[in-house]
Amino acid sequence: MSGYFPIIGKQDRRLLAMFLLPVLAAALTACRSGNSGPVTPPDDEPDPPGIAELLAELPAVPADLAPSGGMMDGLDGSEFLLASGGASAVGTSLSLQPAADSIDWAVWALESGSEPVSSLGMQLAAISGGEFLLAVANFHTGSWDPAGMFALGEIELALNDNLNASPQGWVFVALAVAHPTSLSVSRLALQLDASNWIVTEVSNLGPYQARIHDLLSVDGKPLLFTVEVPDSNEEMWIATGESVDGQGTWDYQEFFSGNLAALRDRAMLGGMLAVLYDTGVTDSFHYAYRSADGSWTGRFNFDTKAAQLGMMTGPQLAEVSGQPAICFETFNWNVEPNYAIYYSRASSATGVNPDAWNGQAMVASSDNVLYVHGMVETASGPAILYQSYPDKVLHYVLSGSVDGAASSDWENVISFPQYGAANWPASLHVIDGHPAIMFINETDSELMYVRAASSDGAAVADWPDASSIMPYDPDSTDLELTSVSGKPLVHYYDPVKQTMRFVISSTATGGNPSDWNQVVNGPSDPVVFKAIRAAVIADRLAVAYVDMDGQLQYAVREQ
Repeated sequence: MSGYFPIIGKQDRRLLAMFLLPVLAAALTACRSGNSGPVTPPDDEPDPPGIAELLAELPAVPADLAPSGGMMDGLDGSEFLLASGGASAVGTSLSLQPAADSIDWAVWALESGSEPVSSLGMQLAAISGGEFLLAVANFHTGSWDPAGMFALGEIELALNDNLNASPQGWVFVALAVAHPTSLSVSRLALQLDASNWIVTEVSNLGPYQARIHDLLSVDGKPLLFTVEVPDSNEEMWIATGESVDGQGTWDYQEFFSGNLAALRDRAMLGGMLAVLYDTGVTDSFHYAYRSADGSWTGRFNFDTKAAQLGMMTGPQLAEVSGQPAICFETFNWNVEPNYAIYYSRASSATGVNPDAWNGQAMVASSDNVLYVHGMVETASGPAILYQSYPDKVLHYVLSGSVDGAASSDWENVISFPQYGAANWPASLHVIDGHPAIMFINETDSELMYVRAASSDGAAVADWPDASSIMPYDPDSTDLELTSVSGKPLVHYYDPVKQTMRFVISSTATGGNPSDWNQVVNGPSDPVVFKAIRAAVIADRLAVAYVDMDGQLQYAVREQ
């Protein structure tokens, strides 16, 4: 049958034409359009820009603004700081309707005053077409932190005051949106973490030229060292509160009257208080111990081997294995090396007898200045943090024995050149059983923190990279590292916000800047410059200060 073609009649030809004509028409259309293949539907729309693309369109984080003198409740959307050309104010709202292939953005500046910020609220009048990017300025890095993509009409965003609030108390918020999404921002507001403080006027000492030397916790109650100058004679008093909140009776005891230069350090020894103080004589300091009945014993002049004390930081006092221990820096032009650090531990639990301090071990020596920053007891024995000059490098030295009685005990020295030059002051503290160091990086003016991975910090590998907590204002005062509920806490007086500020880590290690996410302001009363101290008493934040009327005040944060 090959080569055979059937004969098609008229009726069959008509049926064949009805079948072939649509096929030929489709083929002709395809040829005219240049398509040689089958007809397919058009591709989907391209994916909208993601977080990285939207972030790239934002301007640089604006420079910090001067305080306006008040605290803002919030902003209308139209009260923006910066915006792209496509953004427009419509009444009190800001409308962003980007054209095809374009991105619109806006930046707002919200002022928190002196109170820490906890969250940001944003309300949209309308949104359609997709998602938008929300970002908050990070003043630690100087860049925008993306909070994520949102398609909500109302947003509540958690903030970290330590990172997201500027030194002058401003929060910068940015929004970016790409076509085809459009939206209208109606309102932005900050939620503040205002703290309530119980304030007690400690008025029994009178409105003299008061100075506060220290605030500490004794048996869960506040104890104040304060100096009053009623005449030409200085009087140091100890005021002990009846309760942690300062309510009730305060017990007063005169500690010293005369030419008192400074209270140098204090420590709790078996629940009893011991102090180091000096009377302005450069080659001596005194030790005193407070008994259970409130009486003071000791009060003897500690032997410093006729060398002059280094007066930058002064002697340090700590309890080591149940007995008082002291370390101090000296300089002597007649002996080389000229500078040295000594350590001594009493042979008794109280140290009230001068003969109990019968040995002094040289911890370190140098032809250049040495400063002691702190002494603590670790799981292995006493440890000292000191600083050498002129390189300003920090050194951590751990005793090889519990008593540290010999210079050979102090040969395990770990230096931290990798942390760079450190500005004064630095601090050594035990946080959740681990030694930890706080210092100021001189190059970047950053407040730094590092905690050893071990319970004694005996090896270089125990010390990770230091974490930057926040930028540090050199005009700040009363900077100190301590702990609350097993977590590190830094407190300092902020001259811009004019209050004591507490910055608390959410973790025991405090190894990341984001860990330091709780900020608490002290009471808002104006205080005499530098006449302020802070402490943690019964796991509650406490502040003692002298107000502008010269009255001594004590405040504790409500639980």
